[in-house]
Amino acid sequence: MSNRPTGVKVIAVWYIAQSLFLGLLFLIVWLQPEGFSELGKGFAEFHLSGRWFLFSTSLITALTFLSGVGLWAGEKGGWWLGTFCSIYGVAGALQTMRLQNWFHSVQHVGDSGPDRTLPLAGRAALSFGVVLYLMRAEIMDHFGIPESRRVTSIGVSVIVVLLMLGVASAIGRT
Repeated sequence: MSNRPTGVKVIAVWYIAQSLFLGLLFLIVWLQPEGFSELGKGFAEFHLSGRWFLFSTSLITALTFLSGVGLWAGEKGGWWLGTFCSIYGVAGALQTMRLQNWFHSVQHVGDSGPDRTLPLAGRAALSFGVVLYLMRAEIMDHFGIPESRRVTSIGVSVIVVLLMLGVASAIGRT
C-alpha cells in the first residue's frame, strides 16, 4: 500500500530485520560442529529443554517475519500477527527477567542487576508501545479492522501467549 503509515513501515522493517537476524544466528549455530548439541547441553545444565527453546524460538521468529511482511503489505493477517507478536514480546521480556532472577537466585549464575533488567524492561515497554500503536483507530482502519475487534484481538493474543508460556513451563524442563 502506498499510503502506508510511517509507524507501520518502521514496525514492519523492524520485525523483518529482527527475524532475519535470528535466522542468521540459527544458521551460524547450525554450521558450527555440534552447534545445536552444545546448545542443548548448555540448557540441560539448567534443567531446561534446548529442543523446546529451539522450536519455540523458531516458531516466534517465523511468525514475526510473517507479521512484518503482512504489515508491510497492509494485510489484516499482518495486523493480527503484529498484535500477537507484540504481546508475545512483552510476555517474553518479562519471562526472561523472571528466568534471569531464577538463574541468579537458585542456580547462582549470572547477574540480576539493573544492567540486565533495564534492557529487558525497555524491550517490554517497546513491545507494549507497538501494541498501543496498532490499536490506534487510524491504524486499525488502515488494515480494515473494525475498532470493535480491539478487545478481541488483545484478548485472543493474551490467551494464546499465556497458553504458550504454560506449555513452555510444562515441557520446557528436562
